[in-house]
Amino acid sequence: MGGGIANAIAGGIWTNMLPDKLRSALLAANIPNAAKEAQAVYKSPLSWVKANPPGSPAREAVLTAYRDVQRNICIAGICFAAVCLPLAFMIDDVRLVDKNNLVDDVSDSGSVDGVVPVKEEKVDEEETTNRKVLQSAA
Repeated sequence: MGGGIANAIAGGIWTNMLPDKLRSALLAANIPNAAKEAQAVYKSPLSWVKANPPGSPAREAVLTAYRDVQRNICIAGICFAAVCLPLAFMIDDVRLVDKNNLVDDVSDSGSVDGVVPVKEEKVDEEETTNRKVLQSAA
């Protein structure tokens, strides 16, 4: 459950921040058509990376934008962990016993956690015959 919540928060940060960060980083690097380039990077980052070699101003600007968004995701994760860690120390101490199975938990009444086992009854031969006759008649 925690992983799902973390993925939702990280996805929200990524989706809401990355397009704006890409646009502003490309504008700061004086890349022509920065808004169009930002959309191209966001829609298909791998094909964009193939077209822009390492060290180019556009690629460095995109790396800066990705770095900023990733830093914000890490900050959110650290803040979430800072809240959860003290709460983890407040969890009750659960007593672990050396019992291996439910057979050890059977009380004097013969029940396991309130469930009473069904005892098999001996059925005599005459009753079995009567049951068969009634079933065949029905």
